[in-house]
Amino acid sequence: SLGPRGRSMWFDLVETPDLDQILVHALPADEAHRAERTRREFVQTLTKTFAPLPIGLAVFDRSRRLHLFNPALTDLTGLEPEFLAARPGLDGFLNRLRDKHVLPEPRDFRAWSRRLLEVEAAGSGPGFEETWSLSDGRCFRFGAAPHPDGALALLIEDVTADIRLKRSYRAELDLSQQALDLIDTALAVFAPSGDLVLTNAAFDRLWTLEGAETLVGVRFCEAVANWREAGDDPGLWDRIGALIRPGTREAEVSGRMRLAEGDTFEIRARQTPNGGVPLSFPHAHDL
Repeated sequence: SLGPRGRSMWFDLVETPDLDQILVHALPADEAHRAERTRREFVQTLTKTFAPLPIGLAVFDRSRRLHLFNPALTDLTGLEPEFLAARPGLDGFLNRLRDKHVLPEPRDFRAWSRRLLEVEAAGSGPGFEETWSLSDGRCFRFGAAPHPDGALALLIEDVTADIRLKRSYRAELDLSQQALDLIDTALAVFAPSGDLVLTNAAFDRLWTLEGAETLVGVRFCEAVANWREAGDDPGLWDRIGALIRPGTREAEVSGRMRLAEGDTFEIRARQTPNGGVPLSFPHAHDL
């Protein structure tokens, strides 16, 4: 209705039966109407904000009904906009993902979905994140983030390209490692940070460094100290130790190292343009 000066006024009409009559009461509802309009505008703003995102977004309210989604969700999952617009429940949403073969088949789907519901019921905490490998070759990253008010946000991202790049990179590293392992000369490479990042099989047979099984914890300064103690030329290792420092006077150092057991190696070390230090340990009789 129109109030004074043409201002819109909203009322809730309440009907009350009274014998053969019906009493109608009008209760002011301006505040409720403004709150609902504000909520709709906020949802519209969120929808417009998330519309360009390439990550699929589904937000469920405290009653576990779908409250908000973006176009990327339909593009990634194949879920029909009509189905999503009908505000399905969380269980129905997951079952439809399963029907679309977007949700991978864990060994126990019920246990998996129950875990998701437990995250939703917690209302706080980090949630959880998984990477799905689908039957069509795609890889999705699925995340669930609970909110204190009972809402739950689900994020689905296509990470196929990233996974393939990582697998390709890992395959190249494995191939490089296999090639290095065929070389009889012991090799080790230290990063500019001083961490040991690469060795070959000949090096592993020659030297035993603490932590070398995973290359974690092996530092250039500690390795140089060990080699200085094992050899007979401390000055050589002082010069090699300086290679890890930027602006060192020598970019390459070589010399001989004789062990107590009698083995002799020709040590070669150099500073790479990025500040790393590779070392080689060929036997002297191989030169």
